[in-house]
Amino acid sequence: MRLLTELGPDLNILTYGFNFKHPDGRMNRSLALANRLNKAVYEVLSLKPGEDPSGHPRIHPRG
Repeated sequence: MRLLTELGPDLNILTYGFNFKHPDGRMNRSLALANRLNKAVYEVLSLKPGEDPSGHPRIHPRG
């Protein structure tokens, strides 16, 4: 844990996983569909090398 404190928050790796419910309320049980959803979320939220984070549509500056 001390190493994480020394690295700082900008070097932490966040992991996540999303799933969804079908319109009839059933949970998705297809791994392929869940993977497709997670890849799409990743693509939307990821910054590309050299991209200015302040111009990213999903990052809102405080203030």
